[in-house]
Amino acid sequence: MFSIAIIEDELPQLDLLKSMTSDWANSQNINFCINCFANAESFLFAYEDTSFDLLLIDIQMEGMTGMELAKKLRQEGDKSEIVFVTAIKDYVFEGYDVNALHYLVKPIKHEQLYSVLDKALGKVEKENNYILIKNKKVAVDDIYYIESRNHYLHYFLENDSISINITIAEAMENLSRTFVRCHRSYIVNIIHATHITKTDVVMDNGKKIPLSRNRVSGVKSAFIGHYKGET
Repeated sequence: MFSIAIIEDELPQLDLLKSMTSDWANSQNINFCINCFANAESFLFAYEDTSFDLLLIDIQMEGMTGMELAKKLRQEGDKSEIVFVTAIKDYVFEGYDVNALHYLVKPIKHEQLYSVLDKALGKVEKENNYILIKNKKVAVDDIYYIESRNHYLHYFLENDSISINITIAEAMENLSRTFVRCHRSYIVNIIHATHITKTDVVMDNGKKIPLSRNRVSGVKSAFIGHYKGET
């Protein structure tokens, strides 16, 4: 999920940014969510319970300015990509202090925004490890397990599933070391495993994935290794 927050105190500009950003995200065929905030204070209230990959921040807002918000977030260790939206260019050098990805000067053009969003997505994908499944970008950590059935591989996410006609061997080539073959028909993402029995890998959503007797040792080693920070 590519998570975006727009912080802008001018409602027409907020609506425009949301519309343009939604159009871009749909064209990329990615899972995304956009949250809009009319000021820095309302964003900070919501920020206690969530996190974002990208922040589109208007600099000149009433109350706490966008630059003040960005500095506060960086001081607290937030690593979200930040793109400033401004009517003037005077703040460009100040943006280096908060490692801003880019500045967009109003009025914003589609091609300028899309280029910046492409850049932000590329950086987040590199950091979060996305893979392409059936032309859909999926964060590797969102995959719980994979099942081979009826000549298809079925990728099971938290609230979704995707089916594709490839082999388990082909799938394993694109997966990280947190994915372990636990059965001839199953691969589990060990980050979602809570414990292992003699016959199953129990996932944090309650699902029990079959575990072959000859794979118990390897799966247990991967499970222990992950929680020791070795993967």
